[in-house]
Amino acid sequence: MLLTAELVPDLALGCAVLGSGGGGSTSLSAALAAQAIEECGPVQVCAPGLLPADTAVFTVSQAGSTLLSEEMLGGRADAEVMREALERLTGRVPRAVLCAEIGGFGGPFAVAWAARLGLPLFDADAIGRAYPRMDQNVFELAGLPAGPALLCDGRGRTVLLDWADGAWLERFVRASLDAYGGQVFSCDYPVDAGQVAEYAVGDSVSRALRIGAAVRAGDPDAAGLRTLATAKVTEVGQYEGHTEAVLSGVLADADRLLRLVVADEYLAVFENGEPLAMVPDVITLLGSSGPVSAEELRYGQRVTVVTARSAPAWYTPAGLALGGPEAFGVRT
Repeated sequence: MLLTAELVPDLALGCAVLGSGGGGSTSLSAALAAQAIEECGPVQVCAPGLLPADTAVFTVSQAGSTLLSEEMLGGRADAEVMREALERLTGRVPRAVLCAEIGGFGGPFAVAWAARLGLPLFDADAIGRAYPRMDQNVFELAGLPAGPALLCDGRGRTVLLDWADGAWLERFVRASLDAYGGQVFSCDYPVDAGQVAEYAVGDSVSRALRIGAAVRAGDPDAAGLRTLATAKVTEVGQYEGHTEAVLSGVLADADRLLRLVVADEYLAVFENGEPLAMVPDVITLLGSSGPVSAEELRYGQRVTVVTARSAPAWYTPAGLALGGPEAFGVRT
């Protein structure tokens, strides 16, 4: 599949849905992707199994404030700086790009870097949705090491972590954000194409495109999303360490009352004390202008609550421990 600039809006919309209320703004990364494609050409999206198993992979990851990407619009050097540092420090030349997190900002951002580098992008990612921690990914579930990990900013300042487990990588990166000015790029959980094919969440770029097209057409169910209710946000407040919102049903759902549990992402939807959907399920609120992020949630908004299943790995005992309700302190 050739990903052109015309497909970026659908990709960004689908990534916003898969962000489950988090993951950062896709409008910013979509602008970066569209600009990169315009200047460097479309991106070839391919299945991991089409490349030799020992192909070195450039994993595109980002941590910190995605709003700082507004200052990078027009920038061209970040991806090349990162690739040169990776080649210098590892001695391997990456031949393909893997998106670390398809949900939110990360999906279109990986497209932008693939275009800048002139490399194919795997139709896969390391999560299948958005999660707040760097160690919440399927490579961690598979027991793959988080390092060597390379951190870099747009000025070419790099840090190599020659050894790191997932928890320590998360701790170090968060501590480094102040020194890096609030945003850092990372190439971590080093994998080759064979490991991507074996462990990564497949079809994630294509899924984001399908979801985006279906939501834009007003038919989210066509892309495998399940509509829970149409409602109005009637209360938003803090409860036991989480933000919670009360959603009062409207139209055909006028007699219904839902409770939404929120952190960086939407974590759970309850009705009459019973969960309708719960992390690792993707939960999204669709407003009149598209998905409503967790930080944008306000009294009076009218939304359609939709949900979708995440990758099967997240419903295993290990997956639930790392990315399920208990990992976020949500009581079931």
